[in-house]
Amino acid sequence: MINVLIADDHQIIIDGLKTILDDAEDIIITAEAKDGYQVLKVLEETPDIHVILMDINMPKLDGLD
Repeated sequence: MINVLIADDHQIIIDGLKTILDDAEDIIITAEAKDGYQVLKVLEETPDIHVILMDINMPKLDGLD
């Protein structure tokens, strides 16, 4: 199984990606985050994330930082 974290400041984007990935048998959406600081927190609490789909333009701490 592939554990995925989706990070975006727009819920509609998160929901769309979840809808697309729901059909994949080997992909699990493990967590969501609204900014880079939430991504760091999730990674500390959930170390088994394999892939992060992250927006590069988010408030506070973005995907490039």
